[in-house]
Amino acid sequence: MFQESNSTKEIQMEIQECQVQPQPQNWSWSLEESNILIENISYYQRMIETIERAKSLGPVKLPKAPKRKVQDLFKEKLGKKKKQTITTPEELHTFLISRKADLSKTISRQKFIFNREKNPVKQLQEAYKHLGRHNAQGMLFNILFGDFLNALRDWFISAKVNTTWDTWLSTKIDISIPHARKLRQLANLLKGFKGFLNINVSINDILSKQELIKQMLAIDQFATFWRQVDYIPADDELTPSQEV
Repeated sequence: MFQESNSTKEIQMEIQECQVQPQPQNWSWSLEESNILIENISYYQRMIETIERAKSLGPVKLPKAPKRKVQDLFKEKLGKKKKQTITTPEELHTFLISRKADLSKTISRQKFIFNREKNPVKQLQEAYKHLGRHNAQGMLFNILFGDFLNALRDWFISAKVNTTWDTWLSTKIDISIPHARKLRQLANLLKGFKGFLNINVSINDILSKQELIKQMLAIDQFATFWRQVDYIPADDELTPSQEV
């Protein structure tokens, strides 16, 4: 037999205390919020009962968790922001514009050294801007290398090399095949839309939104915008940046 854990006892005691002790009436819950609390109380009570049965019966079917979680309710009541969700082409377009970075200026590693004698907020803002440029450069090179891999794969197929593309590639450079596929997928997704070359967004975030990106780029006004390329100078044309 299992020994009852301290955590289980504590949960049971807390529920019993909530049931028998008079509760302060100074917190106002709406009817909907009260229903969420009741649903979660019922769920946790059934969960404890189920686990108690499992001690003697073995694994059993667990009760279904409520759709509305008490954790989310508490976070909302405490004023904690929910994670931003992007569900429409318009929202995605606005978000991506906000992530554009100016790649005409250099990135300085000195900006990431904190100086206690200088304005901390200004240093933070400047370091963050330089980080954004670095990340945007990463997107630029990811897209360019994805294009390169696509062209190289076309050559490989036409050359009729006596092995598979994945095998050949992995023996020539130290790259994982899944990552190489992501790079080619990224380049194919954004082909012809050079406005993506300087956005501070990760490759995984872009690929996770690829269906929404396709919807966005199917809208003429958005497609026209993202076909336009921002000025991205050659390496020897970069200018130092002093401003925040």
